[in-house]
Amino acid sequence: MKKLTTFVLGLMVLPVIGLGAAGQQAASTAEPMEISWFGLYGADIQDGNEVQQHLEELFDVTLVNKQIDYKDREKINLMIASGEHTDYTYAFVNMVDFFAKGAFRSIPRDMIREHAPGYTAWLDASGPVAWHLGLVPGSEDEYMGLVRALDYKVGTTYEPFFRLDYLEAVGVEVPGLIPVGARHCEGACFWTKEAFTADQVEEILYLFRDGDPSGGVHDVIPLGISNESNAFGLHYIFSLHGLNGVDNYNDGGKTVKQAVHSQFRQALKTAQRWFQDGLMDSELPAVKRKPTMYDKIIAGIYGTYTFAYGNIGLSGDPSRDHEIPQAIIARYPDARVVVTPPTIGYDGKQYAAASVAAFPIDANGISAVHVSVSDEKLAKILQIYDYVNFDEYGMLYSQYGTEGVNFDWDGEAGNSYPTAIEGQRGFGGQWGFGYYNANTRHTELYSRYQIPVLNKDLEQYFKLGPGADWAVPQFRQDVLGETDYIELSAKLRGALNTIRDEFTWDAVTTDLDIDAAWDAYVDRWLSAGGQELLDELEKMPQVLPLREGKFVY
Repeated sequence: MKKLTTFVLGLMVLPVIGLGAAGQQAASTAEPMEISWFGLYGADIQDGNEVQQHLEELFDVTLVNKQIDYKDREKINLMIASGEHTDYTYAFVNMVDFFAKGAFRSIPRDMIREHAPGYTAWLDASGPVAWHLGLVPGSEDEYMGLVRALDYKVGTTYEPFFRLDYLEAVGVEVPGLIPVGARHCEGACFWTKEAFTADQVEEILYLFRDGDPSGGVHDVIPLGISNESNAFGLHYIFSLHGLNGVDNYNDGGKTVKQAVHSQFRQALKTAQRWFQDGLMDSELPAVKRKPTMYDKIIAGIYGTYTFAYGNIGLSGDPSRDHEIPQAIIARYPDARVVVTPPTIGYDGKQYAAASVAAFPIDANGISAVHVSVSDEKLAKILQIYDYVNFDEYGMLYSQYGTEGVNFDWDGEAGNSYPTAIEGQRGFGGQWGFGYYNANTRHTELYSRYQIPVLNKDLEQYFKLGPGADWAVPQFRQDVLGETDYIELSAKLRGALNTIRDEFTWDAVTTDLDIDAAWDAYVDRWLSAGGQELLDELEKMPQVLPLREGKFVY
């Protein structure tokens, strides 16, 4: 296996981003510049961690870490509101709003081009809209921050899983089986490029109900779902009606949320019929994903369910409750599992949950710089940002560490998945992995470093191949931060979701006349603030034109 030194030498012939600029800065700086930094996995970040030492030596800086859990939005909001935030901040809060309140400085485009060439190249390649995102209102070349690259989150994540041995037991053949040879799953895990139709799936569910697919081991519940409003819940049925769980839709010329989409009513009718016919778990809506749904999957009680397709090729510990299907195989050595593409819906199309909001850049997910930061310090921040997010080696080191110490390649060095060495993997902490990054990986580096060799074909197919077409995007997206949608949604979400969920489970688990009750339900949802949300959505540009470089409202 090639060592890291060989890999680094090979990279030196490429335009290694940040290294040259860092060297020039180091030569002209007498004392290391102090830069305070806040990013992901800060709850237990340790001073003097591995990545920190690497960056400090490379860029001649002293980094000061901020120990706050990145999930603690209240504490982060308080930190920024009080002016106690760091020179560089990446957090899942409304950074655009904080910029408007004077917490962060603007970043000139000229400085971005000079000090962040990799980021610049990515924006240049992302189409004509990219450089418009994150602009200071009224400016053409000053930015509120550095927008996050989300284009690696294309395609789909969740797909139908079937117990293959159950299908065979009831006489259903799955064409085009492709074996997955992952540890703990050899000879038992498969995927296919062939999709079932909605009518075929319905037939399969009845065969599971009426047959004995487990061979007398236990009764089989045909379709396993949880009580969540996401891919593990009723999403499977909704997708058969063209609803794939994105934020908003075009419903006959109107921008709507899924809760009031015309096809939502039709999907509830299908769910009600399936529930009454015994095709779903009679314990709904009490079924939680953890532990109830997972326990039943592992026990072999569900014939089919929705799960992350990447799990079909994991090499994890089968004793852990989330290692599905490996834990099934560990319990029942004769069990076999297959993951399929999205079921072909009633309209003849395939729909799967998109892995990300429709446009692959998020102006709210920006990396921002404290208002007091000088141009000299900003230049350093841009160089470090560019190195850990857009330089091949910098991104690798800052997230995985050193070959042979923290990880080994599962294939060709520099062009395969970095597999963590036991005891040498974690985020933040003593390593600092992920803390200095902005959770931003563009497609080329994603496909190179994030996909295990074993799963290349599978991942390429579901994420970068046909899967990109199944992940039908949302209709509108506030890429410029022009609306109050985020704040309004946060305020109204609880009440609106309660109204939606109460109606959903009444419709599914009782004999409610869905058509007769529909108008009153929609009026209640709209009156509880839903109409305000829809009005904000109408102020956003449409997504499909954005992908062509056009702003269409």
